[in-house]
Amino acid sequence: MFEPSKWPSDFPNALLKIFESTNILPSTLWLGKGPLLESIEPLANRLGIEVIAAKKLPSLADAKRELLKFFNRQS
Repeated sequence: MFEPSKWPSDFPNALLKIFESTNILPSTLWLGKGPLLESIEPLANRLGIEVIAAKKLPSLADAKRELLKFFNRQS
């Protein structure tokens, strides 16, 4: 995990490592608007990945909710 203030600078390299290690390249990335999107766009453009700026990311909200429920059950 990254310190939130470092996401824009660290996340593109981490994402690239994931692409390299899995040998999978997505066709599209959905990201919320903001610094993270702006930092990913240059990498995505070089790799031919479409970037979509979304106002809401419902799947991410669902995943977060389920993860929090899981951790609350563990305590």
